[in-house]
Amino acid sequence: CRVARTIQVDDELLGALATGCPALRSLSVCLCARVSDAGITGLAAGCPGLEVLRADKCERVTDVGVQALAEGCPHLKVRNYTHARVCT
Repeated sequence: CRVARTIQVDDELLGALATGCPALRSLSVCLCARVSDAGITGLAAGCPGLEVLRADKCERVTDVGVQALAEGCPHLKVRNYTHARVCT
């Protein structure tokens, strides 16, 4: 699923994806400035089979969101958080 560079993508949409698409395996939300830790955390809780996530330039994603992915998506292999506010 690719929703990159779409201004309307936000935490609410990620919550809907998590609820409606629990078998989601791949998602790109690059350049979606309205995506934050809350949306990523909801995605991690609702889509445990997620294997690929690209969140390049999602500046509202921090270590909190990355930690939620690490705990909730054990099969996550490919991820990119370039320019996210990830400290560690």
